[in-house]
Amino acid sequence: MKPKQHLDFKILKLAILPLVLLFLGGGVEAQTENGVKKISGKLDYKSYLIPKYYHSPTFALMDFSYAIKGDADSLFVPMKSQILGRSTSPIYPSPTTFEIDLPIQPNGRFVNFDKKNSSKQGVQVFYTQIGLNMYGDSYLDQLEQNGYQSVTLNSETEQISEGTLLIYASDNKQVFPKNWGKDKKMFTDDDQVTNLETGYTLATIKGDGSIQFSRDSNGVMDLLEPTAKNDAPDFSEMGLVEAYNALIDLLKERYAYTKKRNLDWEKIRAKYQDEIKDAEKRKDTGDYFIAIKDLSISLKDAHVQTSSYDMALVSKYYKKLGELWGGSLGVSVVELSDGRFVVTTIAENSPAKKAGWVVGTEIVSVNGKTPAEHMEDIPINTSKGTDESIALERINFFFNFPIGTNVAVAYKNPNQTKPQKVQLVTQDADSFTYSEKSCDSNESDLQISYKFFNEGNIGYIRWKNFEEIPVTLATYEGFLSKVNDRKGIIIDLRGNSGGLLILMYTMTSYFFSEQNPAPLNWLDLYNYDPKQHEFIKAGSNNMKIYSPKSNLYYSGKIVVLVDDKSASAAEYFSQYLQSQNRATVIAEHGTEGAGGILAVVTLPKKQVFTYTGGQTYFANTKEVNLEGKGVTPDIRVPITLENELKKQQCEDVVLQTAIEFLTSDKE
Repeated sequence: MKPKQHLDFKILKLAILPLVLLFLGGGVEAQTENGVKKISGKLDYKSYLIPKYYHSPTFALMDFSYAIKGDADSLFVPMKSQILGRSTSPIYPSPTTFEIDLPIQPNGRFVNFDKKNSSKQGVQVFYTQIGLNMYGDSYLDQLEQNGYQSVTLNSETEQISEGTLLIYASDNKQVFPKNWGKDKKMFTDDDQVTNLETGYTLATIKGDGSIQFSRDSNGVMDLLEPTAKNDAPDFSEMGLVEAYNALIDLLKERYAYTKKRNLDWEKIRAKYQDEIKDAEKRKDTGDYFIAIKDLSISLKDAHVQTSSYDMALVSKYYKKLGELWGGSLGVSVVELSDGRFVVTTIAENSPAKKAGWVVGTEIVSVNGKTPAEHMEDIPINTSKGTDESIALERINFFFNFPIGTNVAVAYKNPNQTKPQKVQLVTQDADSFTYSEKSCDSNESDLQISYKFFNEGNIGYIRWKNFEEIPVTLATYEGFLSKVNDRKGIIIDLRGNSGGLLILMYTMTSYFFSEQNPAPLNWLDLYNYDPKQHEFIKAGSNNMKIYSPKSNLYYSGKIVVLVDDKSASAAEYFSQYLQSQNRATVIAEHGTEGAGGILAVVTLPKKQVFTYTGGQTYFANTKEVNLEGKGVTPDIRVPITLENELKKQQCEDVVLQTAIEFLTSDKE
């Protein structure tokens, strides 16, 4: 084998943990006589993702030859070469520990580092890894091979900065690099090598570029958490003003879309500074929470949110909302696709009912403003990322004001040509009685469920989020086992709040075959580098995914349903299948627009602040894929009064559109 001139290992970037592998060297220390018999190690982590998702992790030694030979970005480590270990402590609290017994002879690929004798067998090289075992079997398959490893990369050079590798030699005639050459890079033509003894040898790569070899029977290969990728600042012990300023300083430096959203962080700091100072002076953490909440909503980013484990703070916030919106005219309003604002529901004992309004009454003006102008004055109580989703949030409170507010309304009832004017006074919103039909179903309580339509020819499945891995995958595979001969399937992601991107990609993989896999290089990811103080493009990769079980591969037509509450991983799922021409997206509205990578900050008094800490763009462009725009539906179901009345009779007009699409043989 001719070594590569430069090993540029590519990293698979998903929303959670970095897939890390590879490189550095120099200097050798003497080996002891005994070969390594067992591997032990620990993972001392800070990331909240580990205890959240890794309930039953897999620890394994993984074949490093794919990185050394330069094809790690296109191949997954095969099961036959994996050496499985076992947990020796609970996953929580940190650190978690593991052990791996070594076989007499492993089953990895051999790599020959002897440039003078190409006929030598070479050695096998392994790294340790924690894997998220989603299928519940023993080995790590495809995207399960994504987690912390025993080596870390330098974010600037993408070369190994430190860590451990395990080397196996079948005899004492094999060699391994003992230091780098003049190019200061390993696995290149000028590497200097040293002979290895038979069996297993542990190579510890240190930050100064030196390598220490060991033959101790118990080799230690700790898993390493890259600090730059998992920096979750904790400001919880600071004062309120100090923590606020630290948060703004952090966002000024690390918020992913400052330029896109044209944010002036010093103006933002000044806007809430007095509220924060006053809250600290009065020791009122409730008002502090409200100010931070208002800040997060003002950024118009669905990933920027404030929450708290202290229910007293949350209750105070909702009390404030009650003061703003506790009064109502007792109606619901919808903006139709033709631009009109019409009444769709009316409470029996409401001021609107007494004024003669009916379903279909068109609102012409509110307090002298057009409905569109009035909408701009309505505050929102949650983070939304697109103009469309903000408008949908606001229209829910179209006629909500403080109790006792006089509201001047111009309106037209059906078949009227001239507007009428009326003055109405808002009443307690909780005092109204609505008579609309309840459309709740038992499915709403389930994490995932499926059924069939059109005499069984169309499969339908929906799930709440990409979080509950075992039950979601088990039910999903059960569904796929029954749909191979169906005319099409409908995947309903309306209201899906997102979650784990590894699970998202895994669930899309069932729609691609090993003969025709799907690429993962459709997006470019930019991470913040604290050393360079800017967002740096992560290494691309040529990895491809396909159904982990060939008998569950589905090749038929797919429709994905989304709405304005489909967020994050649900959006990536839809957009990925859409980009690969594997699905048609049908919706009334675009999705939430929660793009980029989530980051977390801890604030005083059990408050958690999340923000977008990484940028994602369509590959080889600077066009954001989701942030601020969401998924664009292929087919938009129009918002009409007729459809709104159908919904009140529990008809699902979006689902019906999907069924008609699949049965019409349209492409």
